[in-house]
Amino acid sequence: MNIAIHYNGNFASARQSLMDAINRVDPDTGISHIQSYDDLIKQPMLLMLSVSQIFLFCGVIAAFLAASGIYAMAANSITQRTQEIGIRRALGSPDGDIIKMFMNQAGIQLAIGLAIGIVISLLLANMMTNTLVISELSYMLGMFGVPVLIIFMVLIATFIPAKKVIKMEPSDALHHD
Repeated sequence: MNIAIHYNGNFASARQSLMDAINRVDPDTGISHIQSYDDLIKQPMLLMLSVSQIFLFCGVIAAFLAASGIYAMAANSITQRTQEIGIRRALGSPDGDIIKMFMNQAGIQLAIGLAIGIVISLLLANMMTNTLVISELSYMLGMFGVPVLIIFMVLIATFIPAKKVIKMEPSDALHHD
């Protein structure tokens, strides 16, 4: 038999009162599995919390892998253009203009990638809200936090290798393989 009661106050005192009342009616009745409504609601949510934590962990790993991939691609692209940078510097181009050129190119690629990514994420989030409960904080973090993180990663991944190549002497850059 299942019994549900409404109580005010502390769960422990309500539990003791319930056990005392049942023992007064029938002392031979076994009492088991007494839980509060809050605990009853928390049980299914624990699974959702665990799944959310697993997805968060996978997302952090994916962001780290994406950051390392973005950095590797930007560094390789800039390294391949070391001789071009050496020629530009030998002809008198200011260092700021060379960095601006790389940052502009990265910005264009970034804008295209973010536009495509945001459209796809909006479509996926719309489909997922039909089957999953997505909190507003998670939604905002996904729609604004992730693009800001990607922007930061791309700009840093472009700036650091470009600055490194610009510090080379033009004659060394021209002889770079």
